[in-house]
Amino acid sequence: MLLLKSRGNRIGMGALLAIALTGIAWGRDPGVAPGQSWTLAAHVAVAGDLQGPGTEYAQRLMDAASSGGWALCMQLDGADGVLSRRKLTAGGTVTEEEVGEAACPEEAIASLLSSAREFAPADRYVLIVYGHDVRTTPELEDALTFRAIGEGATRGIGRAVDLLVLDRCYGACVEALWELRESVDVLVAAPGRRPSRGIEWEGIIGHSEPSRYSCTKGLARRLVRQEEAAAGRGMVALRPRYATEVADAVGRLVEAMEGRMESVVPVLSRAIGQAGWGGDERTVDLRGLCGHVASACDGDIAAAAEATITAIERSTMAGKDGCDAGPGISFRTTGALQEETREPRRSLADETGWTRLVEAYENRLRTLMNRPSRAGSDEAA
Repeated sequence: MLLLKSRGNRIGMGALLAIALTGIAWGRDPGVAPGQSWTLAAHVAVAGDLQGPGTEYAQRLMDAASSGGWALCMQLDGADGVLSRRKLTAGGTVTEEEVGEAACPEEAIASLLSSAREFAPADRYVLIVYGHDVRTTPELEDALTFRAIGEGATRGIGRAVDLLVLDRCYGACVEALWELRESVDVLVAAPGRRPSRGIEWEGIIGHSEPSRYSCTKGLARRLVRQEEAAAGRGMVALRPRYATEVADAVGRLVEAMEGRMESVVPVLSRAIGQAGWGGDERTVDLRGLCGHVASACDGDIAAAAEATITAIERSTMAGKDGCDAGPGISFRTTGALQEETREPRRSLADETGWTRLVEAYENRLRTLMNRPSRAGSDEAA
């Protein structure tokens, strides 16, 4: 029998083969065929103003998966929350089924992934969510929150999802990192707005067999590079497992700034103007915000801002150089944090005191705006 030597150890070829076969089996669902290591699961909104764009998105995703030989379980979220599914095997066979209404958004995601796992067991699962961002459309009571997506995903496959792709506005934010920290390995999303056309899947999975991507990191980085080239709108790949580190750093930054709001408010105003995307969402680039604060302040505030930047960069796998910004954070006291505050579990805002800081900032601004000017006081006198 041939023997291999490695640093003085002699390993039999038969033993190597046994180890390799065992390694292939580890982490794989029962029934996984050799080489079939990825399954795509997609939840696509096709109701309201997304009826046309969502239907087109679903077809383009289906076509791309078919071209590349990817297994896909797609769930269409139609009018009145009625769900239907299309399943595409790696061999190109398509089946359709009616699902009906889910009891809640979490159940819709859990049911989708459970069906995907049963339909096409794999080593790695990609969950794609296309639709509106709940923070910018709070009137959609049944919209998919970060928490509902994460908890539904882990219920569906019994573990964390390997890759979550949020193809909707403002998905790359620290709130998402926090809510998905135990349910998603890698998150790919945009810190700003997204076009209704969504991701160009043909350039990522079309004519590219699943075996091309040997790890989640490779597929995530491909998504980021593709969107930067195709749409000119950056996406970013984040690792939610670093959410606690980011939250701790943000909490220390809040503590450092709270006692000096009089001098901090002008700095924050300038930083928001430079790091924000504008609009009613008041979502700002947290890394950019901290960069401005660090350069304008000193002492513990500057140190806390720099520490927050370091934590953000540890959580960012790809996109920080090619993306306009990210991740984002909400900078208003209402609406944007509704997702996290309407449920009993502690939110990012609870853990860090971020809402408290924003309230203090807004109160200080109101005080300054209502204060009569010196010129006005002189005229009155």
